[in-house]
Formats: sequence, C-alpha cells, structure tokens
Amino acid sequence: MTKPHIQVNPQYCTGCRTCELVCSARHLGNAVNPKLSRIRIESEKRENRNFPKVCIQCEESYCMQACPVKPEKAIRIDPELGIPVIDEDLCIGCRACVKSCPYGLVFFDEKNKKALKCDLCGGKPQCVEDCWMRALSYFEGDGDSGESS
Repeated sequence: MTKPHIQVNPQYCTGCRTCELVCSARHLGNAVNPKLSRIRIESEKRENRNFPKVCIQCEESYCMQACPVKPEKAIRIDPELGIPVIDEDLCIGCRACVKSCPYGLVFFDEKNKKALKCDLCGGKPQCVEDCWMRALSYFEGDGDSGESS
C-alpha cells in the first residue's frame, strides 16, 4: 500500500518559493515565515537548479519510531490519510524525529522548539494547489494518482 504524498518534479521548479509561503501561511494562520514551512526549496546556484524538499511519507515512519513521548506519541498516524503527523502540543522538542529522518525532511522550529513535518494539509496540500509551474503534484496512494489542477 502506498501512502499519499507530494510528488516532486524538480525540473519544473523555478525556485519562486511560493510553496514555502503558502505552507507557512496555512499552518500559521495566514502569517508568512518560510522558516516554518513544511516544504523547503534547496537551490543549487552553480547548476541553476531548485529542489523542493518535502516529507515523502515513507512506509518505515522513522520519525514516528524515534519519538520518545509516552504513552501517546507526539507523532502518530492520521486515521484518514494513514500518514505520520506531529501533534505540536505533545512535541517536547527533543529533535529525535529530525535526526531519525534519513531524508532530512523533518524540520525544527527553533523559536517554539517544535518539530515540523508535512501533514498534506489534511489531504489538500496548499503547496500543490499554488505551484503555478506544477513542480508539485499530489499522489493519493494505492495507485490513484490525483494530480492537482
């Protein structure tokens, strides 16, 4: 079974960072702070290439396995999407999940001392909807490709 995830097509990414802006606005109640986005653009200046970096919702869920919060983990499976999500109220800021992600796709909010990870905006990723170059698409999983329009 394939989990829903955001598919990245870096060849289309211009590095405009709209995805970072809309992600932060969505999660911060319309405040904008790219450092608090759950998607990040990594730019390679010499090659003039940009790489959107966002959680791939891996089957292993290393971040969730590493969470030491007991009895209820601060990272648990969303019952509707089947992906790991972070409960910021339970997160103790230990960074175990950040360190455990082999892909470097769990981020950390230094000010609030909380881990940040893509939650797919509850199944309607804002970054995908607002990516005008279509460098991002939403894959619903189980063989049903649901590229956003």
